[in-house]
Parts: sequence; C-alpha cells; structure tokens
Amino acid sequence: MQLLELLYEKEFKNLPIIPRKLSIAQDDHIILCGTRGAGKSWLIYDYLQFEAYGSYLYIDFLDFRVKDITKEKLERFIEEKNITTLVLENFDFNFTPPKVLKTIITTTKKIKLKGFVTKVLYPLDFEEFISFDKKFVSEQNTFNYYTIKGTYPFVVTSQKENFEKNFQLMLNSFFKDELEFFLFKKLSLKQGHLITLLKLYKEIKEQTKISKDKFYTLIQKLQDEMSIFLISKYKKNSHNKKLYLIDFAIRGIVSYEKDFLKRYENIIFLELLKKDEEIYYHDRLEFILPKKSLAIIPVLFLPEGLLKNKMQLLIPIVKELGLQKLQAITLDPEFTFEESGITCEALTFWSFALGS
Repeated sequence: MQLLELLYEKEFKNLPIIPRKLSIAQDDHIILCGTRGAGKSWLIYDYLQFEAYGSYLYIDFLDFRVKDITKEKLERFIEEKNITTLVLENFDFNFTPPKVLKTIITTTKKIKLKGFVTKVLYPLDFEEFISFDKKFVSEQNTFNYYTIKGTYPFVVTSQKENFEKNFQLMLNSFFKDELEFFLFKKLSLKQGHLITLLKLYKEIKEQTKISKDKFYTLIQKLQDEMSIFLISKYKKNSHNKKLYLIDFAIRGIVSYEKDFLKRYENIIFLELLKKDEEIYYHDRLEFILPKKSLAIIPVLFLPEGLLKNKMQLLIPIVKELGLQKLQAITLDPEFTFEESGITCEALTFWSFALGS
C-alpha cells in the first residue's frame, strides 16, 4: 500500500499544455488508444489538473518502479481514499479495472471492453500543428514547416536545431526489440510504395536473421500499434498493399533518402485517417473513399491547365469504379468543374485539411 500512497500524492497543476481536439472529459469510462508518442499522457495530465487533488489515482505501468499492484489492493485503496477517478496508463488488462466513477485506460492497441468507450488519439493533424506552431505566419508557411517536423508533439515542440536528434532518441525509446526496430526502419523506406509481405520477408532475411513467423508477428504488431498502415487495393483485397507510416517525417529521420511526393502522399493519408475515413488505393488513383464516392490524387506543382488535363484523363477510371467525384490536393491552384457527370475539384492542402 506504500507504493499506492506515493502514487496518490502525485499532483498535476499549472502544466504548459496545448489543448488537443480529442476530449476525454465527457466519458465516464474510456480506453484511450494510440501509437507511442501520440500525446495520450499529456491529454490525461490536462484533464487531471482541473480535478480536485485527492480525488484521483494515476498509475503508469510502464514505470518500472510500479510493481505488485493487484485488483484487491487497488479496491481497498480506492475505498479508503474515496477516489473517484482512476487512471491506468499502459495497462495490460491482466485484471478487471476496479469500479470508480471515472476510469481512464491507455494502450497502444485498439481494445474494446464492456462499459468503456474506445477512442483513438493520433499524433497531431495539420490543424493541431498550427496551434503548436509558435511562429505561425500563414497556412502555406506553416505547411512547409509541418512537412519537415512531422506530427509527434514531442518533436514539434523541440528546438529546431535539435529536432532530428530528439526524433531519433524518441524512436529509439519506442523499440525495445532491436529486430523490430530494424524492420520498422526498413519499412519506413517503403513509404507510399506497394509491397508484398513475402517479397519483403525475403529481402529482410538477406540482411538479418529472422524467421518467417517472427517477421509476420512483428508486422502485425506494428499494425496493431498503429506504427504502420497497409492499405488494400479497391475491391481487390488480395492484391499488393500500399504502406504508409504513422508520421510522414520518419523516413527522413532513419535515412537520408528523399522522396517528397511520397511524403506528401503520406501527409494526405494521415489527414484522411484522422478523419476516420475508409481508405483504399487504385492503380492511378492514390486514395479512394467509397463512403464518399470520392477519388483523391496528390499533386505538387502543376499549372491549372495541365492539372485539368490530368483530371480529365482520369474521369473514365473514376466512372468505371462507380465513383462520383475526383479531388486533387494541390499546393497552388484551386478550381472546380464538372465533366461526364463527375465533379472535379482542386483544393490546396490547407483548404483540404482545415475544411475551409
């Protein structure tokens, strides 16, 4: 009980926290899922600093000083202190959480539990990045900065001179298994590319000792923990998958190789992901959102006339797939036209991301 007494004394007050779009205040019992470094802890700190001291108990099971905590000990302590809010960070669900008025559980995987609301916190989207950016001048200027720093709150708030070092230190802290980190770095080089897992396994096996079972287990773990995403081809689930990363800047942190178009594609993917879209790819259409009957293509620098021509050439494919709208996410021109019953629209990234 001495450990619980020490944890009970922890106080959260006057913390320099920038609010996030996701809220945990209105839910009595919540499982907050999210990749490592997404900001789950700070979201909780922000909530607790407005709660009465003595009304909550915060436990982080990733803290190696925390051990031998059982449900029975917790229940006795909660009753003794009249605790109304229980926070179980990095909880492994080896026992059923005790009953209190409000329970907050964090995990890196999407888990559902009866009586709990499951919410996912991703790293920053573009709108949140703007609130974190103290040098905001314009959407375009901030976008240029965004493409370099990425979306992890810890990295975004780092000094410009040290952000790459801090980014690498953060990634190193995420991976306790050297083989898993090696695989993740290799996958990062495939950002925005089509892959087949069997071909990738053979490639990785030539570079390090790994069994097929271990390879597939780690791939699944990286997907479950939302570090990577493998997107299926529209209406052809068995085809090659397209790979995206939880943060588009990671490839530039693990390698000097550059491919801004693939980075830009990953940027758009993450905005769609954070809007909870159902996303597929097609041969000449990077993103398909069937629920919106929409195809999206990323475009960097293309004059309006050439972009219109490009979109007109894609209209037959859009129609064949039974979609109704084609959207180009650009860095400059904005326009709308309709042809053959298909609405075609060009939007700048910041208009797309900010919904303006």
